[in-house]
Amino acid sequence: MAIDLIRAQTWRAVTLLEAAAVLQHGVTGAYATSSARRVIATVANRAEHECRLAGLGLHVEHEIPESLVVAGEQDVLHTALSGLVLASTALAEGRPRVKLAL
Repeated sequence: MAIDLIRAQTWRAVTLLEAAAVLQHGVTGAYATSSARRVIATVANRAEHECRLAGLGLHVEHEIPESLVVAGEQDVLHTALSGLVLASTALAEGRPRVKLAL
């Protein structure tokens, strides 16, 4: 439990710092593409501890083809999706049997 708490707090702090950097400096690499599967897998791995602490289930779609790409820099996409997951966990906290799906 302590490890989950440390990792969740670290993920929250890093996500907030990355989001602040995007707001302050804007987005670079607007023409970059990233693997949708890797973006989701990375965020799911980081969100696992947060979801466990909040008592939420986490479903990760593994059928996304590796060849599927999305427009945007991978780090910015991680930050955006992480922010969405954090907001969703806050909204779902205290509600029974909630499962987040990525």
